[in-house]
Amino acid sequence: MTNAALPQGGGLAGGAVVDRVTGQILGLAGSRQPDGKATLITAAGIRSAVEKAGLKLSPSRFDAVFRRGIDHLSAGNQGGSAESALEESLTYFDSALAANRLAQARALGAKDASTDQAQASEDKKTPSLWPVQTLPILAGALLLTIVLGALVLRRRTASSAASSAVVSTPTAHDPPASVPLAAATSAGNHSRASVERTELTKAATGKAERITRGRSDSIRTDAGEHHMPAHMQAPASPVTPPTSRLIPNTEPSMKFDADETRLAGPLAPRAVGEVPAFCFQCGRQLEPEWRFCVSCGRRIG
Repeated sequence: MTNAALPQGGGLAGGAVVDRVTGQILGLAGSRQPDGKATLITAAGIRSAVEKAGLKLSPSRFDAVFRRGIDHLSAGNQGGSAESALEESLTYFDSALAANRLAQARALGAKDASTDQAQASEDKKTPSLWPVQTLPILAGALLLTIVLGALVLRRRTASSAASSAVVSTPTAHDPPASVPLAAATSAGNHSRASVERTELTKAATGKAERITRGRSDSIRTDAGEHHMPAHMQAPASPVTPPTSRLIPNTEPSMKFDADETRLAGPLAPRAVGEVPAFCFQCGRQLEPEWRFCVSCGRRIG
């Protein structure tokens, strides 16, 4: 044991002597000497005496809880953790040091609570900036949508106008000069030729077999007529034969005379194939088996 450097007051016997620089406990204050000084029982001497006695040193429950409270207080007393730990430590030992730290923790907690309340009231007073921040974004998106819609509408309008203004030009070969309908170029002539061709095609399609048989007899009759002498030929009749006489007879035994065969010649299938038809809307040449124009889609006939 050594004597303390400064005079000590009464009631300090057994108190811990702490190094202010490092916070380390140097020892315990001994009894007061006659000159007013106290002896110091060092920590090393205390440990040596305990080891000789065969005792095991361990911190008390108060020391563990008090240390935890000090750690929470140093971290800022988050959620009042320092207050609860220091209050628990006082239940184990009535320590003036623990009571002092508890008062400090309560003051810090009250300050934090007032700060949080002030911040909450300030947040309520401050208007939200969400509408102000999102307004430019919404305006930009709306403007972009309008521009894209206008571009799409303009492109569709231009495409529709171009498709209605462009007229296709027929690429087929010119029809023979011997056919009178080939010289027609107006829309009315095209329409009339298309209707006539459609009617003739329908009549010829249903009677294909009978027309084929009748053509051979008609050709032979024409050949015999052209080789007849001029004084033996019968005069041609200017009257147009009825429609029923245009279709040759299917019976081989029945023969038409020269006049009937000559009148049926222009309506034979070979003449039908020479009559071209054009769409009177777009001008494209039509094929016999078409029911709609492949260029503009208009119904034929």
